[in-house]
Amino acid sequence: MRFHRLAALAAAGLITAAAGTAPGTAAAATAELRENQAHTVQLDGRTAVIYFTRTGDDFTVVTTAANETGAAALRTIHTLKDGESVAVQLSSGVPTATRLDLTRTGTTLSVDQIVQVAAR
Repeated sequence: MRFHRLAALAAAGLITAAAGTAPGTAAAATAELRENQAHTVQLDGRTAVIYFTRTGDDFTVVTTAANETGAAALRTIHTLKDGESVAVQLSSGVPTATRLDLTRTGTTLSVDQIVQVAAR
């Protein structure tokens, strides 16, 4: 089921799994979230909201992405243990994209927003 959600996000051009660091990484902005605290990222007409709740010892991290065209919002849910990370890429097309690195450390979730510029 998780694969189907990710495939739907990718097909909609809103979000894809990121692998490694892309050439042309431009900048990073970091937010430290506490439980039930939301963080919003905006880029090129797309918006993503990230928050987490505790489920036992794990964090359930929810990322919801939408664009300004009125298309349905798409959501991914990840479970993170202390020290684990997941990378999510908001596809905004050429020439830029924003990757979100979500890392659980203790009682907080770090959200690193990394703007990637396509190689020319």
